[in-house]
Amino acid sequence: MGVYSPQKTRNGIREVDLPWPVASMLENFIDGRKDGFIFRSSNGSALAQSIVLRRSLHPILASMKREKTGFHSFRRFRVTHLRKQGTPEDLLRFWIGHGDKTVTDRYAKLCEDVAFRKAQAERVGIGFNLEVVPCCPPKFNEEQPAQVVVM
Repeated sequence: MGVYSPQKTRNGIREVDLPWPVASMLENFIDGRKDGFIFRSSNGSALAQSIVLRRSLHPILASMKREKTGFHSFRRFRVTHLRKQGTPEDLLRFWIGHGDKTVTDRYAKLCEDVAFRKAQAERVGIGFNLEVVPCCPPKFNEEQPAQVVVM
């Protein structure tokens, strides 16, 4: 079972600007819930990373003939994609939760400009086409209809 623990830094809890297709998919997945974890077990607790890796991610990677990897690879992919799209460095660090790099960065106020952030989120996209297809329900949560994201 997943365990909630305090975040390592103040950047551990943050706003996340999402392109419309991702925001819409998450809104449908959440289905009106106002509290709790977005991705949760059938009893509402946080999903354990080891279970998600073993039951979902690693089998998907094996079927694609890709090497086994963990969740941090998504972060590395996102940073690489954002840099390729020319995302301002201070906004990139804001989105991924890294603290300020230099004192000069404190003068830039891009992270406070929500309209700019949302426009940048739409402009840079997610780096792949998002297609949602119905699938068999996962073993760890039988209450929610499952979906698989195909890349």
